[in-house]
Amino acid sequence: MMFDPLTLNPQYVEFLNKSPQERLYDLQQLGWAGYADVLTQMPLTANNVRCVAHLLESSPNTDPTSQFLDLAEADLSGLVLDGTHLVRANLSGANLQGTRLMKADLRFANLSGANLADADLRGATLYQTVWIGAKVMGCRFDRSIGLTLKQSASLKRRGGLLKLAMP
Repeated sequence: MMFDPLTLNPQYVEFLNKSPQERLYDLQQLGWAGYADVLTQMPLTANNVRCVAHLLESSPNTDPTSQFLDLAEADLSGLVLDGTHLVRANLSGANLQGTRLMKADLRFANLSGANLADADLRGATLYQTVWIGAKVMGCRFDRSIGLTLKQSASLKRRGGLLKLAMP
């Protein structure tokens, strides 16, 4: 670990040290099971501890579709998050390098400054997604829903692999 554990709340370090099954149980008890896909896979890093602390210190809403994750600067690199519900998620500055987000719902998500190099967003829903400064070299898109022509052109210019296959 390359961070000082004394500066982080040990409760959240402990959460990220638990097994995925133990994390799922805790999330169910706290009312945050709607984001188990992400939170049970997150590695232990200083930024991830801060994200978990921010989330678990807030009150969950009873409607899981209105819960928005703040994962700014989180390290989610290499995770498999296919089909994950990340509507309005703040992923600004997040490390999503090599992450699979196939058929994920990223409507209104903020990906500003995120590293999506070699990520896989094929089939993802991307309406109103913010891409300012996102690194997309080698990021795969095909038939993604919601990308405007302008966004598609910009992502392709920046190294995104955009394949608009015919049905």
